[in-house]
Amino acid sequence: MNSKFAISNVCSCFEQKAIGTKVLYKEVFLNSLAEALLNHDATKDDVKGQHLVAMPKDAFSAVSAGVGKRANTVPGDYIVRLYRGHCNAYLKRHLAEKVKSLSVVVYTKSAYLSDPDVVVVRDDVVDMAEYNRIAASEASHVIVAVLAFATNGEPPYSPCRLVSNLAGGNLAAAMWSTDTIFRKAKECIAYYDEWCVVAD
Repeated sequence: MNSKFAISNVCSCFEQKAIGTKVLYKEVFLNSLAEALLNHDATKDDVKGQHLVAMPKDAFSAVSAGVGKRANTVPGDYIVRLYRGHCNAYLKRHLAEKVKSLSVVVYTKSAYLSDPDVVVVRDDVVDMAEYNRIAASEASHVIVAVLAFATNGEPPYSPCRLVSNLAGGNLAAAMWSTDTIFRKAKECIAYYDEWCVVAD
């Protein structure tokens, strides 16, 4: 399979000034992702076409981790950035921890086009711009997020993302049990008390 990648309009990791994980070497990263996608077992996906692809260690040097430790930081270690319509404080990029694990959320084109967040409806106005952009592209897959972690294994969702998913922003969240939701919420609180997202 010859994968062609588009980048979601909410994925900022390829930008010069990124928030969270940042791709430092795009070509190296995309080549590694194409190979990792070939080895991905799609039968284990929670939702058909929505892949969480584990990346090999040789790809770690192509990215900067998306978080740093809150401990021993001072106000000067933070910068304020606008992200998805909200201003928040982030640790400066040089305080990012070493990458210990790396995954990519990548959807097949058809799965991406059926995701609830792709067609946006606000105040009865339907925004089809992202849908049309991807539909017209030659992409076979869409990179939704690049997750370079400073911990072994995948950390929990951010508080904002967790709530958004529970409010219908992701098809997988609709299948979570009450126990799963409570567990995810507790993990989220514990993680974000220790770690902070970094930005340029």
